[in-house]
Amino acid sequence: MKEFNNLLTNYGWLFLSHHPLCDSFSDHTILIKNHRVCKGCFFGYLGIFSTIVLFYIFPYFNYIEYLFLMGAFFTISQIIKINIKLDILSKFFLGCNLGSGLLVILYVPDIVMKILFLYFFTNIALIYIALRYLKLSKICTSCSHFTEMPECPGLKR
Repeated sequence: MKEFNNLLTNYGWLFLSHHPLCDSFSDHTILIKNHRVCKGCFFGYLGIFSTIVLFYIFPYFNYIEYLFLMGAFFTISQIIKINIKLDILSKFFLGCNLGSGLLVILYVPDIVMKILFLYFFTNIALIYIALRYLKLSKICTSCSHFTEMPECPGLKR
């Protein structure tokens, strides 16, 4: 139990911002009330929440239309990702994409289709996460502190 408490004391901030607190990752986080928070997760969750709220305001869409919205949100997120100034908006639209996917899974009338969509969306998400991990891990492996892992200064408060 003591080891778990030490883990939370030393690395608990990773639950809010899963990026190291170093200069190499400074553009991946934002500061909210003295806490570093992952920019992508924060605005992605905001996109998910916004999509679900809009669904309850405009409940006229069916799952086919949400599939279309998923494609539109993903396309928008990737197009505006090119401009670094629009990065936050890109994360928001990626969250809208995920929110639309959740609504598709919830509102597909057939259980077999629910399972197929869940399987399909999960695999796409895993591929996206794996590619993102490969990109971010290159930042850490090129750092001079990489040989000091897990005692890297960016992982200590």
